[in-house]
Amino acid sequence: MEVPAISRWHAPETIKITFDASADVRTFLVDEGFHRTFSLETIDPRPSETVVVGGRTGYRFPADPRAKLAVMLRLQTQRPWLRKYHIGIGTEVVNQSVFVFP
Repeated sequence: MEVPAISRWHAPETIKITFDASADVRTFLVDEGFHRTFSLETIDPRPSETVVVGGRTGYRFPADPRAKLAVMLRLQTQRPWLRKYHIGIGTEVVNQSVFVFP
C-alpha cells in the first residue's frame, strides 16, 4: 500500500493498493478519520460492493486466484494539519498519518 505522508490542502492525491492473487474476496478498509481527511473522488477499478465492517467502510473486489489486483484511489485533501486515520487490507488495519500543509 502506497500512502502519502505529506500533502497540500485541497491538493489531489493518490493511494495505490496492490492485492495479491487470492481465491477469497479482496477488501480494503478505511475509517471515519480517512473520510474526514480525504474526499474520495474515484476508485479504479470500481469495487464490486461497499460494506461496513467493524465500524469501517470496506471496499470489496472479486477474487482471482491467478492475478494480483492494483487499485488506485484518487483523493483530495479536506483539512490541513496532522491528520490520522486507519487503513488496511483484509484484517490488517494500521494507523496512518499525513501532514496536510495549508
